[in-house]
Amino acid sequence: MSWEFVETGGSLLSFGTGAMSSPREISGAASISKQIMLGFYDKPTGMYIHLTHGQGDKIVEQSHDLQAPDGSLVEGIYGRGPGEFTGFDDEKGYNILARFSKSGSIAALKKGIGKGRIAVWASNIEVPLTKATTTSPNVSTAQAIAEGEKCRLDLLKTTLLALSLRFPSIDELPVLRPLPQFLVSTPGKPTIVPTITDLVAAPSPGSQLSVFRDENDTFHFHHSIESATVLQNARENTSAVEDPSQWQPKHIILCPTSLPDRDQIPLFDLDSYFESLSSARKVVGCRDTSDTWGMGEALFYGEVITSTQTMLDK
Repeated sequence: MSWEFVETGGSLLSFGTGAMSSPREISGAASISKQIMLGFYDKPTGMYIHLTHGQGDKIVEQSHDLQAPDGSLVEGIYGRGPGEFTGFDDEKGYNILARFSKSGSIAALKKGIGKGRIAVWASNIEVPLTKATTTSPNVSTAQAIAEGEKCRLDLLKTTLLALSLRFPSIDELPVLRPLPQFLVSTPGKPTIVPTITDLVAAPSPGSQLSVFRDENDTFHFHHSIESATVLQNARENTSAVEDPSQWQPKHIILCPTSLPDRDQIPLFDLDSYFESLSSARKVVGCRDTSDTWGMGEALFYGEVITSTQTMLDK
C-alpha cells in the first residue's frame, strides 16, 4: 500500500493533483465525490492528508505562473486543472514549494508523513517548457523558453531534494553504452558455464574460446580473474561512440565456479537471486541433478546491455 510505503520511510511525488487536510478520514461515497486518490494520516498533528484529482470532471490545459520560495517568477508552467490545496491554512509541518503568482494560493507543498514524506504539485511541473506546452504571452521567444525551462528544472530539483532524493554527480552519469556481461550459474553446478562455452566454441574446446563472431556481434570472452580490469576499462571508455552498430566488440566474463563480487554488480544481488530460484524449484518439485540445469540456473547479467534477442546467435 502507498501509505505504508510512505509512513515507513518512503517518498511520494505527485504531479497535477491537489490535497486536502482534514481532521477526519474521508472514505466511501464521500471519497468518490471529492475525487480522492490516496490518503495519509499524520500522527503528530492528528490530521488526514488526502490527494485529489487535479483536473476535476474536465481536463483544461493551461499555463500557470508560479512564484518560487525565493520570490522568483516562473512563467508558462503547464497544467491540467489545476489541483487545489484546502485545509492547510492552520496546518503545521509542511513546506510550501511554490505558489500561484496571481492568487497567492499554494501550488506545491512538501509534507512529512510518519518516517517518510510526500510532495504534491497542482501543476504539471514535470512537463518541459516548450511553445507547444505554454500559452503564456510572456514565454514566446526561444530565449524566454530557455530561461523558463531552467527555472522549471530548478523547482523540480528543489522538490526532489525536499524528498531527500540524491542527485548523481557528474562522475555518476549513466553509462550509455553496453558494459561487460557476466555468464554465471547457480552455485554447486560448476559444469554449466564450461558446457555452454564448449557448445559455443565447438568443434574447438570451450577452454580455447576467446573470440566469437555471430550473425550480429563480435564477443570477446574473459576469465573471471580479469573481471575488475575489463569492467574498469569499459566504464572509463569515454570515447565510445553512441551509434549502436559500432558497439563492438562486446565482452563476456566467464564465472564457472564463483559469482562476481558485489562491488562489480552493485545493482543486482546474484546470491539472493539463486537462493530464491533454488527455493522456488524445491517448492514445485523440479528435478535437481548435478549434470543438468533448469530455467534460470544459467544466467547472463550485465548492468547495461543491448537487446538479448541476438546474443550468441550461432
